[in-house]
Amino acid sequence: MRRDSIQFPNMNTKLNKDFTTAPGFEKLFEFDTVEDSNMHRAKIIMMKFLQAMEKSMGKNKLNKKTLANILGISPSYVTQLYNGDKLINLEMIARIEQAFGIEFKVQAVRKTGTKAPKEKATIPL
Repeated sequence: MRRDSIQFPNMNTKLNKDFTTAPGFEKLFEFDTVEDSNMHRAKIIMMKFLQAMEKSMGKNKLNKKTLANILGISPSYVTQLYNGDKLINLEMIARIEQAFGIEFKVQAVRKTGTKAPKEKATIPL
């Protein structure tokens, strides 16, 4: 059975041209401030690092207590990282690289549809 044709009781998963969203629904996915948006993006980036770390371990998944011991942090701090309550810092990324024999690679890629920022005037100090 194709995934896009799954039928649920009293529910049709196909959309038609008359489909509209309720007023205000889009605002659920917007941020009130640039700071909130940046914090959300930072958490997504952090989760990408944690996911890459887990991927490097393959089938050797570790529980939070063991991971905490390897990284020299508390199990509660590991929980806070995975919950997004704390942000990972560069020192922790370095510890992860050393502990698991991996290297994170950073690549800047321009998002489609965005323009490069205009140069800003510098103020001499």
